[in-house]
Amino acid sequence: MSDSSVVCTTQARQQALSGEAWLVDVREAADSGPLALDLPGVICMPWSELPARWQELPADRELVTVCLDGRLSSETARFLRDRGLSRVTPMRGGLLLWMQKGYAVAGRRYETPAANAATRLIGSEGNET
Repeated sequence: MSDSSVVCTTQARQQALSGEAWLVDVREAADSGPLALDLPGVICMPWSELPARWQELPADRELVTVCLDGRLSSETARFLRDRGLSRVTPMRGGLLLWMQKGYAVAGRRYETPAANAATRLIGSEGNET
């Protein structure tokens, strides 16, 4: 995975299910507790804890960073790559797009105007599968 790439939700899900990649949820505990990705191999590492804990992440694995809408996951991927973790890619669209695609979550799904806007924005790029 290259530094400038992002991974779509479909590919991130396939990589997680196959064991090819681990998903790193960087949302804060108050956000990830009530609504989480429902897959094995998800690492919860809130953004606020990342500076102190990033070295806990495996350098020998593909990592896909995940947040609510994709913005923080891109920043997280840059942060980790700057510290030598080269196998890190952000997931486009975040958990909002993940839910809109009907993928598994633990907790209560919700629809928000932001989720609908994220789908329109990503759909207009024509890159999401």
